[in-house]
Amino acid sequence: LLETDAGGIGHAAGGVHHEDNVSKVSVVGVGMRTHAGVADRMFAALATEKVNIKMITTSEIKISVLVERERAADALRAVHRAFQLGEPRARNGEAGPVGFTRKKLPSDAAVRASSLAADVQQLPSMEAIVVSDVALSEDQARVTVFGVPDQPGIAAKIFARVAAAGAIVDMIVQNVSTEGLAHVSFTVPRAEMDIAAKAAQAVVAEIGGKVAADPNIAK
Repeated sequence: LLETDAGGIGHAAGGVHHEDNVSKVSVVGVGMRTHAGVADRMFAALATEKVNIKMITTSEIKISVLVERERAADALRAVHRAFQLGEPRARNGEAGPVGFTRKKLPSDAAVRASSLAADVQQLPSMEAIVVSDVALSEDQARVTVFGVPDQPGIAAKIFARVAAAGAIVDMIVQNVSTEGLAHVSFTVPRAEMDIAAKAAQAVVAEIGGKVAADPNIAK
């Protein structure tokens, strides 16, 4: 994990810090492209376990968080339960909870174990950097929440309100906190910017911080 401590836009970095006692937990699924509340569910599960999120990054089909290494197993179990990954799987090609595609579990234990091993072998490829296309999106807007307390449950509060408002969150970025405060930015369809910003504003009214929205972005 590398952190740059910049004084502001246009200023040189004040220093570089490193930390290696962290682990990454990710959820992957094509369903998050069209479902509201995926991030909310993940962050709420971590909040329930009192696991603090150190950083957040996302793509169209993946949400990743960094947590303290000693809490990684707790975080993994919490997210596993939240997305009902222990439930019977759907038939081949059908979507599980929130569109996470699953394969049918074979009835024979040996075959089931082999299937699990095959799934595990596919995991490294999820982290591979593979560029297959370049696309431009000009219908997005960015909402940034500044200066909220860096503690478990804050991200869950923000994205629970945004999900309840019906906005579909695309990208999320949270950098390493400074002086006990965190800053979280996320994108939504431009038509949903106002309702997302209003939802975020309702949270900061309770916990502190401020909200800014920018409709003039491209991705």
